[in-house]
Amino acid sequence: FVSFNFTDVFDRCLIHSCKPASSNRQNNFNLESVLGATPEVIHIHGNTVASHNNRHLLLGINDTTQADNNFHRPKDLEAYLVKPRINESLENGYAKKIANMIERSQYIILCGTSLGPTDKVWWQMIGAWLGFNTNNRLIIHTYLQRGQCNQRQRIAMERNTLQRFLDYQEQAIIPNISKRIHVVVNNSGFPTC
Repeated sequence: FVSFNFTDVFDRCLIHSCKPASSNRQNNFNLESVLGATPEVIHIHGNTVASHNNRHLLLGINDTTQADNNFHRPKDLEAYLVKPRINESLENGYAKKIANMIERSQYIILCGTSLGPTDKVWWQMIGAWLGFNTNNRLIIHTYLQRGQCNQRQRIAMERNTLQRFLDYQEQAIIPNISKRIHVVVNNSGFPTC
């Protein structure tokens, strides 16, 4: 699992999903038994929790085009604000590990992410992955606040979320990948706490 979040909320949900289900529950789902191993969470942007090895917090932009042109030294900007460069300089191997995870996957589920431009490198990598194999599928979980989720707003949210992801892709691959991107609105998703 890859977390773009600085907290351990997802980690705690994952631990809960790995606990054996109680015998009185109809659903005896146990994530660890399905995966055949204890799941690992990579915090690509670091983590605020003291017990994590990657406690650094990676804040910044995807590339220098996202910075105001008032910066006079782009090389300094790259060294301290461009997330892919910072990740590379940390030499923790996370970027390469995540790229390999994406490449080997058939399904990718995004939840709790804004699909913002500061992580464009990952959205483009996932788009290329979708274009590489017609069996690959992307599921994007998104959320509308209670009281805002009527049919019209749900459909608009699905379209907007899909378009936000497609905006990072090369125009040539969009027709090939758009039918294999599924947007889910207000589903409790996975894992549940």
